Amino acid sequence: MDQPRIGEILRQMGVLSAADVEGILNHQRTSGQKFGQIAIMWGLATHQQVWQAWSVQLSAGPRFVDLDEIGVDTAAVERVPAAVARANRIMPLRAWGSNLVVALADPRSGTALDDLPFQTGCEVHHCLADAGQIAEYIQRYYSAVPVG
Repeated sequence: MDQPRIGEILRQMGVLSAADVEGILNHQRTSGQKFGQIAIMWGLATHQQVWQAWSVQLSAGPRFVDLDEIGVDTAAVERVPAAVARANRIMPLRAWGSNLVVALADPRSGTALDDLPFQTGCEVHHCLADAGQIAEYIQRYYSAVPVG
């Protein structure tokens, strides 16, 4: 199944007009920047709106991301206890409102996410990332938190 494009989702959300989408796409062709980055830079969308569009996109099926490229929102890290992140080998990436996006390495381990909505009080969306990268990020963001 093809994932819907961020621009189309933002247009359907009423955030962008068709002309906005076209303008961003034209700029994207020459700049190489991501669609959401341009929309935010131009003041047409907020970070939260782009993250919401991303979660809609992820609902069509998880996609693979590079954590170095996408970065981590510390508010997301604060929502997931260190023990839960370590035990399930998940890395929280984005949090806004009652939504949380986490990265996991194995799409078959989605069952590891079954309790996460109850533990965090969030609707959980997920994407895929390299297992080594997830381990590195868990170590980086949760290093001050005791393992036991």
